[in-house]
Amino acid sequence: MSPSPKPTHIFDIMRIIDAILDADRVLRSANVSETPRLEAEVLLGDVLHRDRAKLISSYPEALNERDIMAFMSLVRRRADGEPLAYITGKKEFMGRVFQVDRRVLIPRPETEILVEYVSEYIRDAEHERPHILDIGTGCGCIAVSLALDLPQAIIYATDISEAALEIAKTNAAEYYVAERITFLYSDIYAGIPENLKESFDFIVSNPPYVSDSEYVSLERTVRDFEPPIALRSGRDGLDCFRRIVAGAAEHLLVGGLLAVEIGEHQSEKAAAILERTGLSVMEIVPDLAGKLRVIIGRRMR
Repeated sequence: MSPSPKPTHIFDIMRIIDAILDADRVLRSANVSETPRLEAEVLLGDVLHRDRAKLISSYPEALNERDIMAFMSLVRRRADGEPLAYITGKKEFMGRVFQVDRRVLIPRPETEILVEYVSEYIRDAEHERPHILDIGTGCGCIAVSLALDLPQAIIYATDISEAALEIAKTNAAEYYVAERITFLYSDIYAGIPENLKESFDFIVSNPPYVSDSEYVSLERTVRDFEPPIALRSGRDGLDCFRRIVAGAAEHLLVGGLLAVEIGEHQSEKAAAILERTGLSVMEIVPDLAGKLRVIIGRRMR
């Protein structure tokens, strides 16, 4: 087990700055973070219920024994590889904070590209009441973000995990959009009502796309903590993608779009899968590093 920061004696005076510097050293030694000082501040801020700015302004302040012990416990968990988002129970996405725990995948910045594309496309197209289906909603970050960005949208969000749907519903309620999102327990399209076929303007998804070989070499902070069902997708990482694409035309309106996040080396194979199922590849959107991460397909007929 990784070491944890501690004063010489539990009753010795430890200031906020001392605790942060000790935690920074522990996290650096554990090699679990690229920003150990920042994460130490986030963890202590969580214990003290203070934002980072207020925490920094309180550096000379002494900590009591209870807060030291609570902070040491959190630092130990992080040093043992547990993701920061699971420790604090929250993760920022699209400038908003979402509740997360080990039942759902932690939202990534790459997925923001998907949300931004869909929001901008629908606004530019001036859809009056766009119907959107979010497959594999997880914590609900995509569905909730789209509901907030597109007040006129009618949104359905599905997941094969009932636990994930509970978290997604909590996040929707937190942002007052629960009444505008219909959450469905569904394995891809299996739980979609028949009357919703050929009704969607957009199908969006951030599905599992890690291949079996990639999974075994993932960082332990991901592999040992995040749900495998939200990560793994067969030999080439595209099993879920194939299933989503296979049913897309049946659920999209003519002219409707499919937007799916993919792995950085999957664009060529993903495009070929789309075209074999009768959808046209409209665009493949890069992330900020120039890696192709979101593929857009259109139902032509």
